Formats: sequence, structure tokens, C-alpha cells
Amino acid sequence: MQDNRIEGILKAIRNEPVPDDVHELATHITSEFEQEFIVNGLSTSLWERVMKSRVTRFVAAVAAVVIGLVGVGVLIDESVSFAEVVKPLLNAGTVELDFVVGDEKDGPIVHDVVVGSKIRRTFSNMNTVLIIDLDAAKMLALEPSDKSAALVDIKGPVEKGTKNYLGIVRNVLAEVEADPNRTARPLGEREIDGRTAVGFEVGGKDMKLTIWADPETSLAMRIEMQYGESRTVLKNIRFDVDTNESLVSMDVPAGYTLQEATFDMTQFSEKDFVASLEVFAEQFGNGAFPDTLSTEVYMKQMAGLAAKIAPLDISVNEKTQLGIQFARGMLFLQSLDHRAEWGYTGKGVQLGDAENTIFWYQLNGTKVRRVIDGDLKVQETAVAE
Repeated sequence: MQDNRIEGILKAIRNEPVPDDVHELATHITSEFEQEFIVNGLSTSLWERVMKSRVTRFVAAVAAVVIGLVGVGVLIDESVSFAEVVKPLLNAGTVELDFVVGDEKDGPIVHDVVVGSKIRRTFSNMNTVLIIDLDAAKMLALEPSDKSAALVDIKGPVEKGTKNYLGIVRNVLAEVEADPNRTARPLGEREIDGRTAVGFEVGGKDMKLTIWADPETSLAMRIEMQYGESRTVLKNIRFDVDTNESLVSMDVPAGYTLQEATFDMTQFSEKDFVASLEVFAEQFGNGAFPDTLSTEVYMKQMAGLAAKIAPLDISVNEKTQLGIQFARGMLFLQSLDHRAEWGYTGKGVQLGDAENTIFWYQLNGTKVRRVIDGDLKVQETAVAE
């Protein structure tokens, strides 16, 4: 039987229709998945069956690309010795790199091939291949296992120039070049993968950026980005790689079936975030909120959410909406890193506990604080100057 609290979330979103194109895609492919689920029963891995469904792969893939597309703007420092490290980062035509959001030991590794405004993105924990065209604000998701493709029109920040992680670094370093009065803090030497590296740290109000470079070639070897509670590491960086343009082609390969959809990155709100907290507690924490909360935590649970949603006795529309709402909750939290102060204190708190605060945030330039308690009720309090 469907859990009462999940039912509460669904009641709250039933009046928010899924866009027609997404709904049509979900209806077609999820019915196929449900038939397969009934036939196979529980004799094989639930995860394997879930990831055979195009709708769950689609939600997971979109969530992954969203993480890579949300940008930040910061002010940082520069020094003369730092300039040689900056130059190849800004000017390389093609760059290959791996990045990990959060803990390097546990987080999935994402591999990017960046060619101009296009990115080919693959993942260590799924077979999906993403081709992202930042200028055109489109994403092509390819699933080689069953030769299916989804062409996604991305609405929202990406159309205004939001960059990938390498793009974020380049924006930061461009500001460095524009202001010769700023200085980077030298960090001396350390060993990275058996090689000597020289480090520099630069930062502003929202981000700290640490770059480790080869002292002989001045090429960056590792970049650590810290903004708010989120941490991302770029590593295994290679510059001016000889890359075939077909790797980043938006053309659907021969033999692939194509579906089209739209993902609106502007439609995320506090309500989405609160709903995602409820899903965290009920579906992943046996009634308790997670110990920590960050983009990394959302990323790790996004794939597992598909397995949780699959057996629920709800409509295709509601399954799709629940997955999208969870992704929007992640986007809301990520947006707070750049426009608010916030804190999470939900470790050990049970869902329904009205006596304990689990989350608070205060938007920049405001004098009020939004507070979320364990019963997921939201209050607003004035902050003394």
C-alpha cells in the first residue's frame, strides 16, 4: 500500500500538470516498463529493471546534466606567477577532464570532453551518453543498450550563458585577467598522482578555487571548487586533445529511436525542496532526515529514487511529476549556495518532529529567515540587525 506521506506529496502536486510533451513521453515508455516489471517479478535486480525504463533513465540523466549546468559568479584574485597557469585554461580549444561532486571516494565520476560550446558527458555509474550544446540550450541523451535517444530542449538559465564546470572556472579566471590588482595565494608544492604540483588559491564571497599545476608546463592538473556546502573536483585534465567532431554531434545516430521533451530549469521552488525533504526521510531514512544535505547527496539518491518510485501504486503522470519535483528540490538547494546563507541541522531528526529545526535560509539582502521544522512546516522570522 502506498505510504500516507507519499500520498500527501502526491495530493499537493496533482493539480500541477506535467507538460504535455513530457507526459506523452512518460506515458508511452513507462507503460512498457510496467509490463516488463510485472512479467519479470522480483527475480532479478530491481535496479537493472528500473534502468531499462526510458522514463527513469530520462529523469536520472536530466538530473545529472542539471548539476553540470547550474553556474555561479564570483570575484577572485590573480598574481603574475599565476598568469601562466591561467592561460592554457582559458585558451585551450579542446579539454578532457573528469569531475566528482562531493566525496571523491564515493561520488560518481563524470567524464567531459569539451569542444567549444559543446560537451560530451559520460558517467561511471550509468551507460547514458549526454551531448550538451550550451549555445543552443539543447541536450541529446543516448542510451546505447536499447538504442533510444531523447532530445531535450532546456529552458531557463542555460539560455542566458550558464556554463559547465570548466566554463565556471574559465569565467572566474577571466575576471582574474581583467583585474591585475588582485593576487592569488601561493600554496607551495604537493604530490598529485606521483607528480610534483604547484598550488594557488583564489576566492571570493561565494567560492574558493584551488588550482594545482605542473611547475614545468604550467598546465593545470587538478582544480578544487568549494562554494557553499558543495565541493567539486576537476582532475585528469588534458588540453588541446585531438577530438573527432562527431563525438559532440547533436545528430541522432542511425538506428536510434527518438523522443523529444522539454525540461524547465526555472520551475523550482521552496515547495519542491520541502517535498524532496519528505522523500528523503520516508524513502531513504526510515523516517529520519539525512545526516547531511548537499548536491552530492541528491546525486547519489537520484538513481535510487527511480527504484523507489517504480512499484508505487500511482499513475504514470504522478511518477513522472514526483521524480521531476525531487530534481527541482535539488536545484532549489543548489541555487541557495549563490543567493543566500543557509544551514542544515536535520541529522537524527524524525519526520514529524515539530520541536526541532532541520533547515533555515536567509536570502541575500533580506532581513527575514525562512525556517523549516521536522514536521516540514515553514515559518518566517525577523533577523535582528
